[in-house]
Amino acid sequence: MRQCYKTLLEWLERSLRSKKPTSAKAGENYQTMFTETYEGMKKAKKADDKGYVNKKMYMLEARNKLKLSRSQTYEVYNKYGKNHFEEIREGRSYYIRIKKKKGEE
Repeated sequence: MRQCYKTLLEWLERSLRSKKPTSAKAGENYQTMFTETYEGMKKAKKADDKGYVNKKMYMLEARNKLKLSRSQTYEVYNKYGKNHFEEIREGRSYYIRIKKKKGEE
């Protein structure tokens, strides 16, 4: 019952949203948004001393900014954002940070 309610709400939210840009610039817009989300979390002190943030919390923030469903957010991240982040795993949790350029650190 609870899953049906969540699915219905996600469908309703998707149907009420405005159309997203479909141009070639959409990828650049998504990359910028992913970077801004990371920087916002870093400023809010949600990152550790090495600059890693919890991927689950990051994706929740990105989902709220993109106004997409959970699966759509992960699809967009895998297509446009994943190449700009490095990912580590500690136990069952994943952590991400922006890839450092050569000469940094």
